[in-house]
Amino acid sequence: MSPEEVIEFCLEPDVYSQICRSAVHYALLSLPFTTNRMQINDLQQRVVNIAKGKIAEGMVREFCRRYAPSADFETTATPYYQVDKRDFLFRCLEWDIKTNFYSIENPSSEQVMDFPALVPNRSD
Repeated sequence: MSPEEVIEFCLEPDVYSQICRSAVHYALLSLPFTTNRMQINDLQQRVVNIAKGKIAEGMVREFCRRYAPSADFETTATPYYQVDKRDFLFRCLEWDIKTNFYSIENPSSEQVMDFPALVPNRSD
């Protein structure tokens, strides 16, 4: 990955707040139905982890709404009590969002390039 391939996307505070509220709501509803894959006994931390995943999904959804309107989040949508297998469809491919959260104020491009890339390349 090169610096030219990094996408910086800033959301308006009210849009980000709405994504966060929706993510926390989803996390609280889905907690009893979510597999505890990481064996975390702290319920609050599990809610935080679920919410973080939904925040990432909401941000990708908003990015796609603005810049890639053909991304299809509806076909892959599942209720909070069912296991999801993919997050969206785009250009005839299935996409599953994976998240790592970093908190660095004003990161340099060198720091960003050290972040793990979570986009597997399984096709041309």
